[in-house]
Amino acid sequence: CYPSSIKNIYHSMETWQRRHSIVCDDIPGWVKKRLAELMKLSRSFAGGRRQYWTDAGMKLGLVDTKRGVRFSKDPDSSLLSDGTKSYTHSLLYTPPKKTT
Repeated sequence: CYPSSIKNIYHSMETWQRRHSIVCDDIPGWVKKRLAELMKLSRSFAGGRRQYWTDAGMKLGLVDTKRGVRFSKDPDSSLLSDGTKSYTHSLLYTPPKKTT
């Protein structure tokens, strides 16, 4: 489900987390476990989450158009809309190594 506007990114992600992620066979078990932990944690925080997703989308250069949400600049650019370097690669999680 693609969001129809930047303000709907939160709802789309929530739907993905609560419905798709728990049944998708292509998501590794360790990722599902971490998502479940994060979802439990997020229930304890009040407010601000919707605005975070809106602000993050805008910072990445997303804009609302008649055709839905689109990038206002090349998404492969290494700079964010505010001129800072993209940090997405540092957010990638590497699963723990199995010990024998």
